[in-house]
Amino acid sequence: MPYCQKCGADLPSNAAFCAKCGAPVGVATTTSPSTPPTYQYGYGYEKHEKREKREKQTQQSEKYEKREKSGDRSGPIIGGGILILLGLIYYATITTPPLIIPADFWAYFFLGLGILLIIQSVYRFATMHHRAAGMGSLWGGVILAAIGAAGIVGSGNFWPIILIAIGVMVIVAGIASRSRAPRPA
Repeated sequence: MPYCQKCGADLPSNAAFCAKCGAPVGVATTTSPSTPPTYQYGYGYEKHEKREKREKQTQQSEKYEKREKSGDRSGPIIGGGILILLGLIYYATITTPPLIIPADFWAYFFLGLGILLIIQSVYRFATMHHRAAGMGSLWGGVILAAIGAAGIVGSGNFWPIILIAIGVMVIVAGIASRSRAPRPA
C-alpha cells in the first residue's frame, strides 16, 4: 500500500491527495517512509489513553484526600471546648458556696467530655463521606458520658472494671483484624 511522502499516512491506490494532511500525492511510493506512519488507534493511542486515565484517577484521589483533610475541622473546636469545660467546672467548684462538690469534679468533666465527643461524631457523620469517620468519637463519648453520669448519681464504683474490659476488647479486636488483613508482597 502506498504512503504519503509528507506525513507517512496510508494512501488508497487511486488517491490524488492525502486524506490526512492534504498534500498532493504525485508519485506515491510503496516503500515505507523514514518516519513510521501514525495510526489513530494504535499502541501509542492506548498508552496515551491509559496515562490520561491514571492522571485523572490521581487527581480525583488527591482531591478526595484534600477534601478529607480540610473537611474535619472539629479538632480545634473540641480542644477549645475541653478547655472551656475545664474552666467552667473548676470555677463551679471554687465558688462560695460551691456549685459542684470538688469530689465530683471528674464526674462532671467526664460527662462534659462525653457530650463533646458525641457532638464531634455527629459533626463528622454530617460532613465526612464515609460513615465510619465518627464511630470512635461516638462510642468514646457515650462511654465517657455514662461514666460521668454514674459518678454524679453516685454509682460509679464499677466503671474502672468496665473500662479495663473495653480496653482489652479493643486490643484483641485490633490484633485479630490485623492478622486477617492481607500482607503486601
